[in-house]
Amino acid sequence: MPCDVWVTSADVAACGVDPALYDAALVTDVLAAASAWTFRMSGQRWTGVCTSTERPCGCSCRCDQVCRCDSLCQCQTADTVALTYGPVVGTPTVTIDGAPFSMFAVIAPNMLARTDGHRWPSCQVYEQGPSEGWIVTYDHGVVPPVLAVMAAAEVASEMLRACAGDVCALPAGTVAVTRRGVSIDLDSDKAAAALPRVAMLLGSYPPRRSPPVVRDGSRGLITSGPV
Repeated sequence: MPCDVWVTSADVAACGVDPALYDAALVTDVLAAASAWTFRMSGQRWTGVCTSTERPCGCSCRCDQVCRCDSLCQCQTADTVALTYGPVVGTPTVTIDGAPFSMFAVIAPNMLARTDGHRWPSCQVYEQGPSEGWIVTYDHGVVPPVLAVMAAAEVASEMLRACAGDVCALPAGTVAVTRRGVSIDLDSDKAAAALPRVAMLLGSYPPRRSPPVVRDGSRGLITSGPV
């Protein structure tokens, strides 16, 4: 699933469909469903941008899942550590025991390196309070290109028409509405035949690549979700 919703009500309005004419909850579900479908059909290349907060493990040996050093581990701290997700977008916020820390650099896609000649802390205890230990908050992911957003908006506009029983370009039976949201069951060939922007997107980016998001690092994730 993408980190965030690619398409807005304004994008849908640009396709000639006024979201204000539809139930607000339905519009929200449709925007999310259209973004997820376009993300999947285009090869999961662009996740959007999420923000995550974690307590990384500075132990280079990474032998303890809870990042506690002991006699069996013989941990040696490191000056560079892999964050759980990447590519990192922008500059992370780093605190050590509640104090802001800025002597670091990001090495693509998700490595955090100290630049003051010292090493990162080790032996984190993940049950500590919200400001204790070494904490990193950062944005990560890949922003979809304009063509992908336009394709998702086209899908969303047709989904709204289908949900309202209006004439739409989607084949019958491809849109389902449940109490948990809206889903679309439409293969890429049928979508390309019915929707020109989707055809342009899938012609430019065939659905064959794996996601670009890096998932690495030692566990210590506190939160992760849309920006």
